[in-house]
Amino acid sequence: LEYQISCSQLKHEEGHLSFVDLIKGGFHLFSHDQAAGARYLLNRSIRHLLLDEFQDTSVLQWTVFKSMADEMLAGEGYRSVDELDPTLFIVGDAKQSIYGFREADAEILDTAATFMLARSALNIELSSSYRSHLLLLNFVNRIMHEVMESFPTHVAAQAPSGGPLIKGQASILIGPLFKSDEGTGRPIEEEATFIASTLHERLTNGHQVYDQRGRGYRPLRAADCAILYRASTH
Repeated sequence: LEYQISCSQLKHEEGHLSFVDLIKGGFHLFSHDQAAGARYLLNRSIRHLLLDEFQDTSVLQWTVFKSMADEMLAGEGYRSVDELDPTLFIVGDAKQSIYGFREADAEILDTAATFMLARSALNIELSSSYRSHLLLLNFVNRIMHEVMESFPTHVAAQAPSGGPLIKGQASILIGPLFKSDEGTGRPIEEEATFIASTLHERLTNGHQVYDQRGRGYRPLRAADCAILYRASTH
C-alpha cells in the first residue's frame, strides 16, 4: 500500500501516467457526473469507432467503449446535416488474446457481438488466411477443434489465378520437451542446440523454399530463417 501511494505521488509530481492510469482515467471520464462536460465535447467529435485487436480488451476498457458507442449510435450527440451515419467496427480473434496480464478478456468479443447485433450490425467471419500455409492451417484446425467447439475452420486463401496464395513446401516438426532433470546441460542450451542442428541440416541439404520475387523454388538460405520465442529473455 505504501508503495502504491508513493508511486502515485511520484507520477503526479512528474506528470506521468501508466497504461493502467489511462484506462482508469477513461473509465472515470465516462462514468463520473463531474466529467459530463468532457463527455459532451468527445461525443461531438467522435462519430466512428474502429477497434482492432479487440480480443485484448479488458472489462474496464469495454465499459468505456460501450459508453461511447451507446451515445454515438443513439444519435444524441452533435451531428451536421451532411454527416454520415455513425459506425462501430470491431475486429478480433479470440485465440490470439495474449494480454491477460493486462486483464484482457477474450470473452468480451461475444459480449460486444451481442451488443452490436442488437443494433442490426453484421457479423462477418474471416476464416480465409492470406499468410499461412495450408498444412499449418490444417494442423491448427485439428488442435483448436478439440479445445474450442465454436472454432471456425480456417482455409487457405486462393490466388486470383487459382491455387493457394501461399505457395511452397511446409512441414511441422515437434521437438522434444527439454527439462532440467534430463540431458547433460541446461535445458535452454539443449533446446538451442536442437534448433541449430535442425536448421543446419536443412541449410546443407538444400531444402527448397518458394521465392516470391523469383516466382520459383530455390534452396533455403540462412536469411530466410526466423526463430520466434514467447519472450525475448528466453
